[in-house]
Amino acid sequence: MLSRASVYRLRLIDPLIDRLMAELPAILIVGPRGSGKTTTALRHASSSVRLDVPAQASFCSQARPRVMSEGRRRRGPDGSHD
Repeated sequence: MLSRASVYRLRLIDPLIDRLMAELPAILIVGPRGSGKTTTALRHASSSVRLDVPAQASFCSQARPRVMSEGRRRRGPDGSHD
């Protein structure tokens, strides 16, 4: 049986996010706490940098902007991409 955390509930905004991610370097998802913003963003991202994870946040604070923008085009909620 799947845990509640492993089941993604498809949202009406998902097709729009797909279209925007194909055209734009970054998007901003806004909503109330617990509404699924991070879960939705991570579902659409091929990779992510989590600023709420100390090791990743530390890397981000020390990295040059060019380093943060290298790699895959689509990134997670922080909006960084190439």
